[in-house]
Amino acid sequence: MFGQQGTGLPLLINVMSHLPLIKKSLCKKDLLRQAEFHMASRPSYAKSSQLNIRAIEQKNKRRKLHQAELFIASRPSHTKSAELNSRLAMKAAHVKRLRSAQMISITK
Repeated sequence: MFGQQGTGLPLLINVMSHLPLIKKSLCKKDLLRQAEFHMASRPSYAKSSQLNIRAIEQKNKRRKLHQAELFIASRPSHTKSAELNSRLAMKAAHVKRLRSAQMISITK
């Protein structure tokens, strides 16, 4: 079925282009393949106890770090604010490095 647009050129009516559907299908297949590859490349932990131990160790480490920061903050007034700021900057840099390492380990 042909019709005409204002320019006088023939225009196909009721004809759907299948290229977007094909592209969408290929994108879905590619995403599924990448997800399968990612899941297959991740290390699997046989025991949940190992994960629990790791979580407890991280919790203890965070608690000790918090106590150290409280100790530094509770020191006498001769403690400079620059020292506290540098400590907080070091902590932020450390957290950033840990997150980037986690992201790299997830993508591998």
